[in-house]
Amino acid sequence: MDHIKVKTLDRIWSEHRELFGDFPSKDFPLLTKIVDARESLSIHVHPDNSYAYEHENGQYGKSECWYIIDAEEDAEIVIGTLAESREEVANHVQHGTIESILRYIKVKPGEFYFIPAGNSTYYFFRNISIRNDAIVRHYI
Repeated sequence: MDHIKVKTLDRIWSEHRELFGDFPSKDFPLLTKIVDARESLSIHVHPDNSYAYEHENGQYGKSECWYIIDAEEDAEIVIGTLAESREEVANHVQHGTIESILRYIKVKPGEFYFIPAGNSTYYFFRNISIRNDAIVRHYI
């Protein structure tokens, strides 16, 4: 494996697919970003694979993983809502009260969060995001 030391993951993906198992795409399946969110970001929902494939021109859905590098003492992330139905979410969106049903979680440096596709997310802290590659994002 010495010949792999100086290559990007994308290049290793294209040259040594056998190392990654049987993933059915020619595109590298991970998107890595460092996000310095000093202010609140948008509330959004990423579709799962089946919805994205059917409604978004064959795109992949998007689950996310977040590792908190640094955060202020009062930093929070939103993962999902307290709503019991889509209708309840739609009603809160329509009336401009969506923030009242968001599921807020206090975060600290060193913590890791997995956010499955289909959950609303809202970030306000400094972190690193390791996410599967997708372009589709649905804003609330």
